[in-house]
Amino acid sequence: MTYRVVVTARARVDALEAMTYQTNATAQLVRFNSYLCPSDGVKELIPVRDAANANTVYTVASANYVGMYGTGEVGEAPGAGDGVLFRNSHMTFADLRDGSSPTFMAGERSHNLSYATWTGRAIGGWLHKTSSFEGGNDQYSVDPEESFTMILGPVGTEDGPRTPNHSRAHVEDYYSRHPGGVNFLFGDGSVRFVKDSISPGVYQALATRAGGEVVGADQY
Repeated sequence: MTYRVVVTARARVDALEAMTYQTNATAQLVRFNSYLCPSDGVKELIPVRDAANANTVYTVASANYVGMYGTGEVGEAPGAGDGVLFRNSHMTFADLRDGSSPTFMAGERSHNLSYATWTGRAIGGWLHKTSSFEGGNDQYSVDPEESFTMILGPVGTEDGPRTPNHSRAHVEDYYSRHPGGVNFLFGDGSVRFVKDSISPGVYQALATRAGGEVVGADQY
């Protein structure tokens, strides 16, 4: 059975259309407090910019948590992540062959790196680093990414392995205003604080759903 319409407490969502289509014009502007980190202070509505960062193509509600795509570049294969969440993913607990406890589901991204939203990919939109004018730290010179990365994030393997709050963070990375680490949601429903000092190998193991690694809680 296919469900076309999702009704939230504050908005009606047509699940078979992009969130930026007219049928979802109201829903894309609804912000949910449960998707926000109190320490971030991101504004309620955020811009989705074009590739050149010259124009705002959509305005959507802000959030602070993005789904775990896994490893690799989201824009190169948005429907083929080795994590739990990617385009058109349909994961069950049986698909988490590494187990639910040592598998990331979602993680935190502060707007001082780049913007995040719960609403979905904005067709034709791109994610850029947040400028200092908008509250960003503006210290990274990185390429923009397609707007898939406003709802999904990988663990960074390009430009050297990148761990949380990394000094070479890309716009699609996990980042927070918390000293020493970033909060992640795991497959068992728990939320845990993952340290910046986590080893890249362990970080990547937690990001994949079926890599076969064994990871202990004392490793992150």
